[in-house]
Amino acid sequence: MTRIIAVVITLAILVASYWVLDVMVFRLDMQSFDQFINQFGVVAPLVVIGLIAAEVIIAPLPGGWLAIATGYLFGSALGSLYAYIGNVLGATIAFELARALGQPFVRHLVNKKKYELYSNKLTTSKFGLALLYIIPLFPIDIVSLLLGMTGIRRRDYYLIMGLGFIPNMLALNFVGAGIAVPEYRFVMLILVAVVIAYFTWKTIALRRQANTPNQTPR
Repeated sequence: MTRIIAVVITLAILVASYWVLDVMVFRLDMQSFDQFINQFGVVAPLVVIGLIAAEVIIAPLPGGWLAIATGYLFGSALGSLYAYIGNVLGATIAFELARALGQPFVRHLVNKKKYELYSNKLTTSKFGLALLYIIPLFPIDIVSLLLGMTGIRRRDYYLIMGLGFIPNMLALNFVGAGIAVPEYRFVMLILVAVVIAYFTWKTIALRRQANTPNQTPR
């Protein structure tokens, strides 16, 4: 029964991936994407949220640019809100599917090289896990799927994921809003670069600290 469910879900994901890939490959230009989204009228925000959620679930797809697009389309405030909802929804579905269907399902979505790479890099530190969601450089889809197979408590996962996405989405949407308003583009990019550099430095420092053996003072 579990295999049947996995097959059905996989087929559904493949259908969704075809649609999302069509959007991402043929409508990468912001203005074209703007026209594509605006044709949905009042439900345009729901379409964007659905696209972002699908992008998170479908591991092979690159993330990040859709969050930038929401900033371009809706501004930094509403764009951040829509991107946040979509990413939280997608990460939740990915986590719960991995927890329910286990390793065979995750291995089917994530290629072997990335599976082994990120499986070995997952940390037990809550702050370290939060950084994976805070810094917009990590594959959130893969991280969420792999965490679903770990023993992490749901409460801890949703707290880490929910809080971590806030600065992530704000940063990316500021970039998108900066593209829409060229006068602020350079300032936005500098601010985002500073934030990313800070958290990257923090991650490296924590890893070095964790790998340094404790020495007993003489």
